[in-house]
Amino acid sequence: STRSMDIFDSVIRHSAGRGIMVWSAPDFTVNNTVVHDNLEGGIYTYTATAYIVGSVITNSGYHGLSTSSLAPDVYVFNTEISGSLYDGINAWSDSLTVADSLLENNGGWGLRVDGVESLTFHDNIITGNGEAPVRFTKAEHFLSLDGSSILSGNGRDKVELDYKSSNTLAVSGTLSKLDVPFEALEGL
Repeated sequence: STRSMDIFDSVIRHSAGRGIMVWSAPDFTVNNTVVHDNLEGGIYTYTATAYIVGSVITNSGYHGLSTSSLAPDVYVFNTEISGSLYDGINAWSDSLTVADSLLENNGGWGLRVDGVESLTFHDNIITGNGEAPVRFTKAEHFLSLDGSSILSGNGRDKVELDYKSSNTLAVSGTLSKLDVPFEALEGL
C-alpha cells in the first residue's frame, strides 16, 4: 500500500494474533493508544516506518514491539511496554530510536537489538525484566547508551553484547557511565 496508517486514541485488545501488524504501508503512527492482552504480540512492523508515541503496550503473548529487518526506521517516544511474555522491544529495523520510555516486567530482555544499524537511546527506564535490560549484537551500540537511563533491577543487571554474533569487540568512542556494567558474552 502507498498510504500511511494512523491509529490515535484507541484501545486494541484481546486479539488471537498481534494487536497491530503493519505489513506494507510506508509508515504508521500509533499515538495515545493502549494495546493490551494480544496473544501473538503487541505491535509488529514488517516493511513500514513506525512511530509509537505516548502509548501503552502491555501483556503481550510474545514481544511488546517487534520489527523485521526490512523495517527502515522505528521511533518509540514516551511509551510504556510491560508484561510481554518475551522481550519488551525486539528490533531488527535499520534504525531504532527509544526515548523517554518505560520497558518493565517483560519476561525476556527489556530491549533486544539485532542487526540494527543506527541506535538512539536516552532518558528511558528499563527494569523488572526477566533477562538483562539490554542485549546487543553490535559493539558500537554500547556508545548509544547514555547515563540518563535507568537500567537496574532486572534478572541480570548488565548490558549484554553477544560478540559471537557481532564478530568484533572493537569500539572507538567514549562509553557512558551507566547504573549497570557492560558485559561481552560469546553467544546467548
